[in-house]
Amino acid sequence: MTPIAWKAIGAGGGIGIGNMSISQQKTSITPTSVLATSLQFGTQISRVLDFQLSFARMKISDDLTGDHLYNAGIGFPSGFLPGNIKLRGGDNIPVYEELAISWYSLDLRFVITPRNAFKFYAGIGYTHMKMASLQNYHAVDSIPGMSDTATTINPALSTYSNSFSRGGIKLLFGIREDFEIGSQFILTPFAEISATGAFSGAQQGPTFVYRTDAQQITMTHLNVGFNLYFGWFGVERYPP
Repeated sequence: MTPIAWKAIGAGGGIGIGNMSISQQKTSITPTSVLATSLQFGTQISRVLDFQLSFARMKISDDLTGDHLYNAGIGFPSGFLPGNIKLRGGDNIPVYEELAISWYSLDLRFVITPRNAFKFYAGIGYTHMKMASLQNYHAVDSIPGMSDTATTINPALSTYSNSFSRGGIKLLFGIREDFEIGSQFILTPFAEISATGAFSGAQQGPTFVYRTDAQQITMTHLNVGFNLYFGWFGVERYPP
């Protein structure tokens, strides 16, 4: 008795590269193709159809001390500090920023070559993305009793964070192979690439350097890993 691949439940994980389209006003551009990790749970409904729930995350971050950026306080956009403008009390100097992206996906996948050893599949799903921005900065303080351009930079680091969520449609394409392990388990290595377009909706705070698109956020994800399925139905093989 061996497991039937299309009557099983499984879990697994993957590692790969994620990329989100963002704008950044910096002297040195931060790479937006970064390491992404994932967890997935699913079941193979039939020989050609399966369902999967997945969670993945990645983070874009960089040091900003060499970019000569400032903003007029929380709620104001960050940009380059012109040479003819002096800092005033209430201004901030960003020195570090990160954009952490996590997303849940519900995917329905169709196996194109169900009888081949290497099974190609395509699918569509719904993705809920959460984007959390964090900025570390030095506050600019006025010197009491002097002009408003007489300032000092507070050496203590302050932190401003903000997060928002979007929903979107995901398209995916991949390849996998099923290996029978014992009488009840199937090990399935896979390689998959997906693209997600998020609907317009909640907006990011204006102070951050790493800016997501205000209307349409696009993200791609290359994911390589494996799932381990437990099959609760078996089929006799002949000869045994």
